[in-house]
Amino acid sequence: MAEEIQQESSKKGGGLPLIVIIIAILLLQALVIIGVYWFFLKPPADPEADKKDKAKKEKVHSEGENPEEEEEEGPKKLGMVIPMKTIVINPQGSPSNYVAMDIGLEIINAENPETPPGKETVKKMEESNYEIAVKDVVQKLVSKYTVEDFQGPGLQDSLKVKFKKEFKQFVPEGIKLKQVHLSYIIQ
Repeated sequence: MAEEIQQESSKKGGGLPLIVIIIAILLLQALVIIGVYWFFLKPPADPEADKKDKAKKEKVHSEGENPEEEEEEGPKKLGMVIPMKTIVINPQGSPSNYVAMDIGLEIINAENPETPPGKETVKKMEESNYEIAVKDVVQKLVSKYTVEDFQGPGLQDSLKVKFKKEFKQFVPEGIKLKQVHLSYIIQ
């Protein structure tokens, strides 16, 4: 009986090195993947380039060449975002598909950007009937794009820039349009 137990344990012991080998192979693969990422895919940290970028930004800001650029790159403080109702548009050449766009206008006080806009600011925006004008601009700018354009990269960012440029004219005095938030779904 004792001999049978020894024979069974010796048979089972043969399986233990197989498990150890499998675990060792998995650990080795994990180390190889980490090594490849560390050496080839991770961007190098260059402290000198960071110092040059900071110095360049400070120089541009002190000379007053483009103060709005500094505002965009600094710590982001969210102004008041005025959401709009969803705008539905048919893309060019596709009568069966449509694009549902959600737009939010981020506004700040023109005189004092650090102070958040109040209720009177929202009232000014509503009185200016900005929503109708914004929908008209969106319809005009977006209806020329196809479904493939909407699915491609970069359109959302370019639309934000175009919208901001066009929407500035609808913002009442004393209010500044800081940013346009945009998302869309193709259906």
